[in-house]
Amino acid sequence: MIDAGVLEDPHVDAVFGMHVGSDTPSGQIKYRSGAALASADFCYITIHGKGGHGAAPHLSIDPVVVGAHVIVALQTIVARNLDPVETGVVTVGMMGAGEANNVIPDSAELRLTIRAFSPAVRDMLERRVTEIATTVSEAFGATADVDYQRGYPPTINDEAYTALVAEVAAEVVGPENSGVAAAKMAGEDFSYFLEERPGSFFFVGTRNEEKG
Repeated sequence: MIDAGVLEDPHVDAVFGMHVGSDTPSGQIKYRSGAALASADFCYITIHGKGGHGAAPHLSIDPVVVGAHVIVALQTIVARNLDPVETGVVTVGMMGAGEANNVIPDSAELRLTIRAFSPAVRDMLERRVTEIATTVSEAFGATADVDYQRGYPPTINDEAYTALVAEVAAEVVGPENSGVAAAKMAGEDFSYFLEERPGSFFFVGTRNEEKG
């Protein structure tokens, strides 16, 4: 939409977006200035070992074992490389390897999602994920191909326009039903608009226990 000129024909000065919030009671509006949602990046790691028979592991380079060590090492990024006052997520959502219980496969695959609120943290996470995947694999005699893909940038709300959202929300649903939203590590494509124009992305509550 941006490439097609949606912000220029006609020219757009500010952007606003809203999202349903299933964790917020119906009838409430929540907003947040600054970083409200995280960047959402993806990484595909393929570890290449040497397959063999499960009864003769010394003749192989087991990519499953290597992958297990990579997964554990990846968890040190947030724990030991990230400033404790910053926020980041490195999650391995999938590990796949092999088809039989007595065969050591040639390769193993890891799929990750990586989240951050700031560009600097985002850069660091990408660098460390790549370094750890490659160097840990090499330490075990394997190699790793790392396909790191950047997705949505962080959703950064403008302070002044978020104050406007707060003012209007209080008028519409009352001050008792409006307030500051907690930052979430979810990602949102509206962030692309906010990179181009100031604005605010807020949440309209939809949670209703009585309706299930």
